[in-house]
Amino acid sequence: TLNCQLRFHLASRFSGVTAAMTGIPVTEIVGYLASLLVALAYFMKSTYKLRLVGLVGAVVFVAYGVLLTSWPLILVNLLIAVTNLYYLYILHTKKDLFEIMEIADLNSPLLHRFLRFYRDDINQWFPRFDLPAIERPKVAFIFRDLVPVGLFVCYLKGCDLVVALDYVIPGYRDFQNGEFLFNRQHYFFRKTGASRCLAQPQNGKYLKYLKKVGFEAVSDSPDGWYQRPLTLNR
Repeated sequence: TLNCQLRFHLASRFSGVTAAMTGIPVTEIVGYLASLLVALAYFMKSTYKLRLVGLVGAVVFVAYGVLLTSWPLILVNLLIAVTNLYYLYILHTKKDLFEIMEIADLNSPLLHRFLRFYRDDINQWFPRFDLPAIERPKVAFIFRDLVPVGLFVCYLKGCDLVVALDYVIPGYRDFQNGEFLFNRQHYFFRKTGASRCLAQPQNGKYLKYLKKVGFEAVSDSPDGWYQRPLTLNR
């Protein structure tokens, strides 16, 4: 049968093959890799990454099942792979509803509860952020399907709008928040009267985000500032 031929082919190809350094059979290496990928998926904060890594893990488990000729292992992981593919398709095609809500009252309960709840994570991304020390800050929440997923704080310095905080909660860091804010919220920036937006990245991930949403390095800045002309929003 085809199954026997496949099994014979795999057996003849991999039988006796071991990893040169460890002496572990290739079949076991595939099994360990599949298990590692599935376990790794559960450490992903992003739903998209969880589904993607889970999909790869399920496919490797299918290969492991083929090597063992274990139909229960093959079938259950095919089902898992198809399920992950389905939800990845949903994530790609789903159109989230984004809204911006400016906060005029700095004593807003929502603002203080948000800052308190995400304080540790905010400190990792923006260790120098101190809202009470900012003079006349402009504060806005970004809602995604009515969930407050982002908090943007900036202030005017001459003709520049300086970003003090551009925070997005875990699980929603897929650049869509920034794309909505900087590319679709023309009125929010236009009414400030600023000619450009300035931001100072404090880690590599935030720098990647800034470049993604159109920021470029300020050529004469010794402190690593990045700028985005707000004429793009007019």
